[in-house]
Amino acid sequence: MNYRPTENYAWLSPPEYADHASLPHNQRLKKYGAVQRVVNRKEMIDAIRAAITDPNRYVEGRLVAIQQELGLLDGNVADRMVEACRETYQSLINAQ
Repeated sequence: MNYRPTENYAWLSPPEYADHASLPHNQRLKKYGAVQRVVNRKEMIDAIRAAITDPNRYVEGRLVAIQQELGLLDGNVADRMVEACRETYQSLINAQ
């Protein structure tokens, strides 16, 4: 936080890109074919334009990602999570 007016000169330099592609969840998305990896501004612009032109380009990969990462989306996820927690708790109690 700045208490005095400051000048922000960050826009004068090209952005620095972190290697987010090496993170495990991003590697899985790439493996599923759900995303396209870009490493610079031009590739990002091209990828955005391609996504606008062909929004279904990665639809199959996105469906696989949803299935693998989220599971069944039927409105009962919270119920299954509570039941799994209850079962885990009960198994810990029974083990004592």
